[in-house]
Amino acid sequence: LYPLDRVREIHLSGGSWATSASEPGRSIRRDTHDEAVPPELFDWLTAVIGRCPNLKLVVLEQLGTGLQTETAQARFQTDFERMRGIVH
Repeated sequence: LYPLDRVREIHLSGGSWATSASEPGRSIRRDTHDEAVPPELFDWLTAVIGRCPNLKLVVLEQLGTGLQTETAQARFQTDFERMRGIVH
């Protein structure tokens, strides 16, 4: 519902799942920046980027603590390249 002509920045990040405190038994996605970006977010970015005429910046966010293994670092690089391809 937010007017897309007012969007100036889009931030992409991964996160983790947690149990909802208000609805026991329900899992919720937390924006914790500690995992790779879910593939669905790249689909969303592809769909929305052209609808944001005043967009200036797309940022990929991940905590350094989530990049401690070579696998995690490679996954971040892959996410970055995918984001860059969509932006360009």
